[in-house]
Amino acid sequence: MKKTLLLITFSIFTVLGIHAQERSNSIKVNPLALWDGSDLLSYERAVSKHSSLLLGVGVGAFRLGGSKYKSQGASLQYRYYFTEAINKLYLGALIHYQGGEVKTGKEGTVDFFLSPLFINQNVDFQSLGGGFKTGCQWTNEGGLTLDLNIGVSYLSLRYKERSFNTVALKEKGIIPTFGFGLGYSW
Repeated sequence: MKKTLLLITFSIFTVLGIHAQERSNSIKVNPLALWDGSDLLSYERAVSKHSSLLLGVGVGAFRLGGSKYKSQGASLQYRYYFTEAINKLYLGALIHYQGGEVKTGKEGTVDFFLSPLFINQNVDFQSLGGGFKTGCQWTNEGGLTLDLNIGVSYLSLRYKERSFNTVALKEKGIIPTFGFGLGYSW
């Protein structure tokens, strides 16, 4: 799946080989998002000389102990660039949503994190959050783009047991965020 995603991404870059002097669009892939699913693929558009909007969507999946996580998400980000939009240092504000499911354990297995709450159950979860990021985005003459960023996000998370349709766990807190994007700007 990873090879297919990279092939599709580079095919899009080839088709979009526009030779503009001023770059106002960027499309990026964040392979780190395969774990959490909120901005696997993002599109950024300059809206003024120093600012841009970024929309990210994605899916994620991973296993932890006896539990299997699957998620889908989306994020919206406003970025202010200190030099010019879609280039160099920026500060950003973001909101994001993520939802998915957790399948806990098999008979005889123990999940360190969720076993006391959910044993051999299917649990849905939803999270809504907002935060701030700072980062730097570099674009070479050919349009190849690298975006690195870090920040903090406030997150409200709710787990709901599927069989009984009851809320089993609610959490709120501040978490660190980081991102890596590789893509093409035109």
